[in-house]
Amino acid sequence: IAVKRKGGIIANEGTLVLRGNAVNDAPVIDISAEDTVAIVGELMRIPVAVKDVDSSVSVSDGSDFPDWLNLDRANIQTSLFAGIPGVNKHTNGNRLESAYTSPSRIDVDEKGNLYVLENRFQRIRKIDTNGVVSDFAGSGAIGAENGQALEATFNNPRDLVADYEGNVYVADRGNHVIRKIDTNGLVSTFAGTGEIGEANGPVNEAQFNAPVQLEFSLDESRLFVMDEELKNLRVIDMNTLQVSTFNYRV
Repeated sequence: IAVKRKGGIIANEGTLVLRGNAVNDAPVIDISAEDTVAIVGELMRIPVAVKDVDSSVSVSDGSDFPDWLNLDRANIQTSLFAGIPGVNKHTNGNRLESAYTSPSRIDVDEKGNLYVLENRFQRIRKIDTNGVVSDFAGSGAIGAENGQALEATFNNPRDLVADYEGNVYVADRGNHVIRKIDTNGLVSTFAGTGEIGEANGPVNEAQFNAPVQLEFSLDESRLFVMDEELKNLRVIDMNTLQVSTFNYRV
């Protein structure tokens, strides 16, 4: 599920749950004041602070979550947004006539553009607010080349997130780095040397080991990174550009 950060809940199995605003009378996950984060899935569970509608705050140890956080699939109405069911190929154009190959992650920017990650084919697609699908980044080849978005290469990218300014960050698992696609369509290495490791420090000296999940804090002052092989949650301070390891208790 991908929802604009200023409303709704971002939650998905295996994905960071980092923010949420009140929907109808639902409570709010409040992470603006404290370092509270949960991961839904098999990797780990971290304490979550929940601010209720009456402003009371309770803390879960991660073993249980509020009822409102659990989706009632029986009452969810779904419709086809993009793609042709059963068609596995690369086709752009009108969203209902487009086709994809193993789409795995999505995110929405503040303008309402939707980004679709096709990790097996090293490519990111974009569905704009007019419903037009286009290639956004990645040539389709495996590699670590930076530069123009459509000429850049990735190696098993596993997640992506758009910031408020329209930049898109990619967890490039196979290259052990975090890549950035800026609003001018240029791809660069944002964090990581490309060498496997767990070194913290400046983004250009830090090391990762198979980054697979990304999510921003509400004010985008921090970018959270899940290192799959290290089973660690890393934090990039977007102001100081320093990488650290998030302290938690499982």
